[in-house]
Amino acid sequence: MVNIAVVNDDIDFIDAIKILLTEFGDYKVTVIHEGEKAYHILKKKQPHLVILDIRMDTPHRGWSILDLLKLDPRTNRIPVVVCTATTLNEEKTNWLKKHNISLLLKPFEINDLKTLVDIMLQPPTEPHLTKKQKSKAIALKD
Repeated sequence: MVNIAVVNDDIDFIDAIKILLTEFGDYKVTVIHEGEKAYHILKKKQPHLVILDIRMDTPHRGWSILDLLKLDPRTNRIPVVVCTATTLNEEKTNWLKKHNISLLLKPFEINDLKTLVDIMLQPPTEPHLTKKQKSKAIALKD
């Protein structure tokens, strides 16, 4: 079963997202209300996807969680969707792109959420390697 973690301090939003996600597919939804504990819970649970709000108990809590997730080798491969009503400047948007983090601005269409969840849960594609590069990669593994 796919585990999706929703990190948000808005109880009504979490309830709505939880209902939508369970309607989309066979997802187990882990709810994290407290931004302060979110990183440690995510590190322990290792969800398949994180849906994260930027503004929670402090205006920058979400950014702190993102930094920790991306710096930790145990969590840096977990896909993240930032779901926020906060307008982001170009620097923040570029940071998200650089780290392959999707952005979903509130209010959003339900189909947009479903599409993003489907995309983010797809396994990463293998890079196209030449025969020589593949044999070199195999040799390095051994």
